[in-house]
Amino acid sequence: MSYIKIRMVVSTLLLITSTILLITGIILYLKSTHVLYIFVRRAPARGIGTLHTYLGFTVAGLALIHVYLNWPVLKSYFKRRGKYR
Repeated sequence: MSYIKIRMVVSTLLLITSTILLITGIILYLKSTHVLYIFVRRAPARGIGTLHTYLGFTVAGLALIHVYLNWPVLKSYFKRRGKYR
């Protein structure tokens, strides 16, 4: 697999897992505060909590890989920013 395709796959997975992480976090918050309990009461908190935890670790790992793969680009951003000060 080419370098560009790897970057694309990692970025896409990071977006998808982050979105699911956000949704499970909102569900857990609503369930814990009893806000809209009627709508989320059927969601199993234990399963969603476990999913949320594992997705958190996955997002952290993907973020590190994403930074590693895009380090030259990030470095160039910081170099350019210093020129305009």
